[in-house]
Amino acid sequence: MEESGKRSINGGLVVLGVALAVGMVLSSWLVSDTVKSVKLANQTIAVKGTAQVDVRSDIALWAGRFTARDADLVKAYSKLESDLEKVLGFLGRSGIPREEIEVSAVTTMIQYRKTSQGYDTNEIEQYVLDQTVTVRSKEVDLVASLSRE
Repeated sequence: MEESGKRSINGGLVVLGVALAVGMVLSSWLVSDTVKSVKLANQTIAVKGTAQVDVRSDIALWAGRFTARDADLVKAYSKLESDLEKVLGFLGRSGIPREEIEVSAVTTMIQYRKTSQGYDTNEIEQYVLDQTVTVRSKEVDLVASLSRE
């Protein structure tokens, strides 16, 4: 009985050894497959697509700014007014109706004379006046061609 008991124990150990070996092979395969999947996951790129379609604009918006400078505020304003008339005349002759032209308010900046050290004094050197003219029109091609002149 001792011999059959030893065979039974030896047989059980063999089965246990085979089961452990198969388990180790399977777990090694699972670990290597998981590692490979993780590494490959970092090498993929997910892209959400967009499509581009050329769209023809149905409105043109064009803005231009002009400036006048003078030591005398009244003269600077007169220069700016004269420039505005020239701009409006050009746009009118080019076929832009007055109701499609917006004229901004005049912006005034005072530049003071500086000392030899670069500090501002209270003495006015000149006035700088700015004004912007904006064209908003459905004549896109006309405005585009005017903007290149």
